[in-house]
Amino acid sequence: MTSIGQLGQWLLFYAHSINLGLLDQVDRHFPIGWVGLSLALAGAVLALSHWFCGYLRRELGSSSWLGPARRWRTVQQWFLVWYLASAWALYLLMPLSDSARLVWLLWLALLGLLGLIDAQTAILPNELTLALLLGGLLWQGPVLAHGLPPPDYVWGVLVGWALPAGVNAWHQWRHRTIAIGQGDAKFLAALGAWLGLGSLPVVWLVACAGVLVYTAVSWVMTARWHSIVTFGPFLALGASAAMLLKYV
Repeated sequence: MTSIGQLGQWLLFYAHSINLGLLDQVDRHFPIGWVGLSLALAGAVLALSHWFCGYLRRELGSSSWLGPARRWRTVQQWFLVWYLASAWALYLLMPLSDSARLVWLLWLALLGLLGLIDAQTAILPNELTLALLLGGLLWQGPVLAHGLPPPDYVWGVLVGWALPAGVNAWHQWRHRTIAIGQGDAKFLAALGAWLGLGSLPVVWLVACAGVLVYTAVSWVMTARWHSIVTFGPFLALGASAAMLLKYV
C-alpha cells in the first residue's frame, strides 16, 4: 500500500502549488482554489486511509483480509473519481455559502475515508462513525438551528440505525448468518444525522443499486460470485447522491 502514501503526497503537493493565495479569488467558471482544496483533501484521505489500514492490521494481528494491491489501486481510482466529481457538483450545483460548502466538502472527505477503510478491511471504525454522527447533530442543531437538532434529523439517527439492525436481526434468526454489519448500521445512523429521515430512502436505494451493479459487473468480468461485499463505500455513494438531491 506504499502507493497510497505516495499518491497522497503528490496530490497534496500539487494542490499546494496551485492554491497559494488563490482561495479568496475563485472565479465561478474556473475555481482554481476549490480544485486545489479538493485535491488536498483527497490526498489527506488517501494518506489517512493508509495509516488506518496499517493500524487495524497491527491491532488484529493478521493481514488476511487485505485485498490485493491491484484491487486496492482500483479502489483508489474510483474514490478519486467519486470525490472530485462530488466536490465539483457541490461547488456548481448547491446554493450554499462558502463556509457551508466547506463543511460539506469535509463531510465528503470523511465519507470517503470510511469507504476506503471499509473496502480494504471490512471494518468501519467506531471512532470515525461516532465523529460523523456527532458532527451532523452539531451542524443541524446549534450551528444551523441555534438549538436542538430538528426532529427530522433525530429520527434520521434512530431509524438509520434501527432499520439495518432490524433487518440483520431477522436475517440472523432466519438464516443464521449476518446480512448487514453493525458498522453499516452506525454509518447509516450518522448519515441520518446529516441528511435527515427523508433522505435515508435515497441513500439506501442508491447504495443497494450500487451493490447490485458492482456484483453483476464483477461476475461478468471474473466469472466469480462475490458472496461478501463491503457496504460502506456504497453508503457513501448513496449519501453523496442524497446530499445533491436535498439541496439542488
